[in-house]
Order: sequence, then C-alpha cells, then structure tokens
Amino acid sequence: MRINGEASSESSRIVSRRKGGQKHSFLLIGITSFLFLSNIAWAQEHQSAPTIAGYRNFSYNGGSPTSEPTEEKPESKLWHNDGFWWGVLWDEVSEAFRIHRFDPGTQNWTNVGPLVDSERRSAADVLSEGTTLYISSRKKTNSKSSDPATLNRYTYNGGTKSYSLDTGFPVSIPGTTQTRALTIAKDSNGKLWATWTDNLRVFVNRSTTDDS
Repeated sequence: MRINGEASSESSRIVSRRKGGQKHSFLLIGITSFLFLSNIAWAQEHQSAPTIAGYRNFSYNGGSPTSEPTEEKPESKLWHNDGFWWGVLWDEVSEAFRIHRFDPGTQNWTNVGPLVDSERRSAADVLSEGTTLYISSRKKTNSKSSDPATLNRYTYNGGTKSYSLDTGFPVSIPGTTQTRALTIAKDSNGKLWATWTDNLRVFVNRSTTDDS
C-alpha cells in the first residue's frame, strides 16, 4: 500500500505539473494575443494619412504607340519657355509625336500642332535655347524603319504661344539608324553635337557651317 501510495502521490504531482504547465501556456498565449492586438491598435492610430499630390493626365495605355513613349533615361522630352512647360507627347488623334503646351489653370496638355515624328517607335531629345528649339528624333532598335535620326529646328512665337518648323528642316543626322539613347547639345562655338550608341559602341557627330 505504501508503494501504491507513493505512486499515487507521484501521479498527483505529475498531473498537477501538467495542469500548471497548461496554465502557463494559456497565460503566455493570452499575453502574446494582447501584445499583438496592442501593436495593431498602435499602428492604426499612428499610421500615416494617405496623401494625394499633383494631377493625373492622359494615359498611354490601350492605343498607345509603345509601352515606353518617353524612353530612354538620358533623353529629355520636357522643357520650360516663356512661363510654360512644354513636352514632346504622343497625340492619339493624329497618331504622331507633337509639341504640347501645359496649361496650369486646367492642368491639361494642349497639342499646339508642330509635328515631331509620325513613327510610332521613335524617341526624341530636346534642346531649348530661348526662341529656338531643337528636337532630335531617332528610330528605336525595335522599329521597322531603317531611316536615320532627324534634327528638327523650330522658332517660338510669343504671340500665338506656339512653335513653327524652320525652313529646310528636318535634316538627317548621318550614321544613325535604329540607335539607342541619342542626345543633342550645343557648345560655346555654336556647334550642335549628337551622341548615341549602336552595337555597344558610342558615336558622336557635329554640325559644320550651320545647324543643317
């Protein structure tokens, strides 16, 4: 009987320890749940309020000429002149890249007419100097065209707030067919420079006696 008594007593202690372990487990689960819910409440209370800045203009989705109408990174499609922002944007109506003026009052871009390039897979780079505007337009590497890149020169009219293409332009930039990332610049001597890559090689070209 004593052995049985000791066995019974030991069993009681094991059961007691098990019950105590369950109590500790329940307590740990309760504390974890409380901390988790407290963290959620804190996060909800201190989360940043959503903010919306700027305006969303027209999209290039759907009938767009390309999924990347403003590539590549070195090329610029935007400039500032006469108190307005301007851009070379795709016009869905005429299906061509044209010069657009930004209206801050309506937050809209307005097509002001001058053609830049009717080739869907083309990309431009802009150089603005006062009333003179230069725009190079290249055919992208996925274009079916084998024509060289072109240089357009425009003159700004402050009365009509628009640009007009100069006589004799566009002109071809020799050596450029389906190039990548073509950019233009002008040096202190008034010479225009163009640089681009083709087949992993870098090329440059420049004007001679005049812009054409």
